[in-house]
Amino acid sequence: MKINYQPISNVVGVLMILLGIAMFATAGVSIYNNGYDYMSFFKAGGITFLTGAILWIYKFSSDTYVNKREGYLIVAVGWFFLGLFGAMPFYLSGLLPYLQMHFSSLFRVLQLREQLSLVILKSCPPASCSGEA
Repeated sequence: MKINYQPISNVVGVLMILLGIAMFATAGVSIYNNGYDYMSFFKAGGITFLTGAILWIYKFSSDTYVNKREGYLIVAVGWFFLGLFGAMPFYLSGLLPYLQMHFSSLFRVLQLREQLSLVILKSCPPASCSGEA
């Protein structure tokens, strides 16, 4: 079985575009609060947005099928790139070494995922969460 890289590139590209937009929004909040670090968010947002656009456009095809292999690769590559580019504003502002920020960014995303999962599980009735009818 051959791995189809088109859907992986498309999905990871869209995720990175959304991360870049979130960085632009963060820069806006920094400007509103008279922060000094807005330029690092603008630069990182631009780099992230452009990289995501390139990945999204690369071999774009909307009629591709995603099987288990591509699904696992989408998750793994997505987590890696979002952690890598999510740490970029901190690196550009000169706060911490880049490798430390990369792992910190990855673990913060994992913590957010766990918190969202707990909120979802607590909010649904027991019969619908367990999958039993």
